[in-house]
Amino acid sequence: MGTNRTPRKLLGIAVAVVAAALVASVIWPTRQRQGPSGGHPQAEAKLAMVLPEVRFENTPLRDAIDRLRGQSGVNLVVEWPPLEEEEVGPDLPIDLHLRNVTLDSALSALTAYASSRYATIDYTASGDAIVITSSDGMASHVYARLYDVRDIHNDCVEVARRAAAAHPPPPEPPPGIFGGGGADHPPTLQETDEELVWTIMSTIDPDIWRDNGGSGGQIHTMSGRILVVAAWCQHRQIEELLNQMRSPVVPRPQLASSRPTILPPVSDP
Repeated sequence: MGTNRTPRKLLGIAVAVVAAALVASVIWPTRQRQGPSGGHPQAEAKLAMVLPEVRFENTPLRDAIDRLRGQSGVNLVVEWPPLEEEEVGPDLPIDLHLRNVTLDSALSALTAYASSRYATIDYTASGDAIVITSSDGMASHVYARLYDVRDIHNDCVEVARRAAAAHPPPPEPPPGIFGGGGADHPPTLQETDEELVWTIMSTIDPDIWRDNGGSGGQIHTMSGRILVVAAWCQHRQIEELLNQMRSPVVPRPQLASSRPTILPPVSDP
């Protein structure tokens, strides 16, 4: 794609803050991800269902998924061939104890537990079903979505102008953010697009993007718009990332009731 990877002073600060917030929001087991509007509303509604308790003690993965299917009534579809290619089989033992969690959080914990150092297992919405598969298997569930990011570009231009006004450049000023030269040379739409693409590909499932050597995800820039081909699980993370860029990052207290309680397995007497 020819994206310039040179760090830009002010953008680097903004990206670091946003990326840190994004990473904090997806770390297992406390991640609570929100689905993109217009994606798969039926599946999204089912993922928000609260389960009073999820308890697995040395339970085979196949049985653990069957239990979640029975508890939630959701159509959980497992693509075993791509999982077994990653050496994640139906007999893999699972040990988890969660209380008062959404189905979304339960699946996050389950897939994180089943993932290994060399394989990433995840789940994605597909119509009214939730599909559990490998990162390579996600390539079969991608769809295109267009994101309008012109407002983010306008914000970047304003930040560059304010920074240049507050800190007059030296006689030979270094390049500004996005390759611009400060207030007189604010970032162009192309430069903003390229930086956003780099941020997405470096913070959201980096291994899935074709430009990073993956097999499923693609991103194309279109003068202030970004066309993304990815699975639903990536689209909702992209939407969250862009929303964070549009709003000041303000620390919000985490309510204890919003986090899954993970307890060690306890054998019945």
